[in-house]
Amino acid sequence: MKYLLYAICLIVFFLGFFPAAAQDDIMMLEVLKSDALRRPPVRFPHLTHEEKISCQRCHHDYDEFGVIEEAEELTCTPCHQIKASDNLFSLIKAFHLQCKGCHERATAKGYKRGPVMCGQCHQRQS
Repeated sequence: MKYLLYAICLIVFFLGFFPAAAQDDIMMLEVLKSDALRRPPVRFPHLTHEEKISCQRCHHDYDEFGVIEEAEELTCTPCHQIKASDNLFSLIKAFHLQCKGCHERATAKGYKRGPVMCGQCHQRQS
């Protein structure tokens, strides 16, 4: 009886990890929290992308020679602001160029097509 109780506890313990592991790491990409935007924020499946492409593809930084440096923890807003400045794209344009451009290149190489139309990423929640 004692071993059965241990076995059940172990099973329950390990089953607790599977739902957490199965969930995708969804991030809400909200540039502005404003009613002025025509589209809803993007629900971005970070884990799906993390498993398929290099972190530096999105989390990039450039040195004085224009060389991409490794910058995994780098976020977009220190460089890309709401309005474009200093030869940098605006935050919205940077997102669109990164996401759509990558999805278009992946499709051209024969990979599964990622969303490229506005409503495919900017989905209204029901």
